[in-house]
Amino acid sequence: MLVNIRGHLIYRSEKDYSGFTTYSKILLSTRSNHIHELVHGIMLPLYPEAPLLLHEGIATYYGGGADKDYSYHVNNLKKYIVKNKINYSDLNKEIEGETSLNNIIGALIIEHTLKMHGYEKVLQLFNCIEYDSIFNELGIEKEGINNWLHDLINQHE
Repeated sequence: MLVNIRGHLIYRSEKDYSGFTTYSKILLSTRSNHIHELVHGIMLPLYPEAPLLLHEGIATYYGGGADKDYSYHVNNLKKYIVKNKINYSDLNKEIEGETSLNNIIGALIIEHTLKMHGYEKVLQLFNCIEYDSIFNELGIEKEGINNWLHDLINQHE
């Protein structure tokens, strides 16, 4: 399968991961559900400077990840936070080898912003360059991020 979206080629790869190469503008997908990578194909050219948290978040919100839907990853995170504090500086961690903290926390931020403030606010977030500015835009102080995320996760159905 080969798809061209806004100058990005999206195709199925035999590698056991998905990824993006900026040099050749190729999105690779080994998943049966390509929505995650297709969202990257739309958002990356529009907001190349936006933090990875938002890019992976919106792709995970709409397309899941690792062939699992969004709610699967939220449930993994719910189990994780019972025993672990979410460390804002440790977003590269994976839960059970499938759920990236960066991706699922970004997805929760996207979902919350959509529900509370609408699409315009989501697009405003994509104009942020640093992680701190995302939380500032949402009115969350750095010291309160962990509690805010716990509340957000626990409210999720």
